[in-house]
Amino acid sequence: SHLDWAARTDRDLKVTGRYSARFYDHATRWMVNEVNLHKLRQSGSKDLLRMGKMYINAQRGWRGMLQTQHERESDNNQSGSGRGWATQERAADAW
Repeated sequence: SHLDWAARTDRDLKVTGRYSARFYDHATRWMVNEVNLHKLRQSGSKDLLRMGKMYINAQRGWRGMLQTQHERESDNNQSGSGRGWATQERAADAW
């Protein structure tokens, strides 16, 4: 993050190599619709239109995950493990 350590929160940091935000958006769509579809089926619902919409949205989420599975977060301003600190600075803080 471009912010000073004292001014930033964990939400300001990006984890290098993590799946992209788009991937997680698709994963959320898939999971929410699969769970709600399962609940409707378990309750014996006959609302086929609603169930159909949930099924289609779950499939859209799954396909979106497949399309974005190779996208990764990257932050050119920080290294993956150092959180933006220079190596010497990390070493000095460790001792």
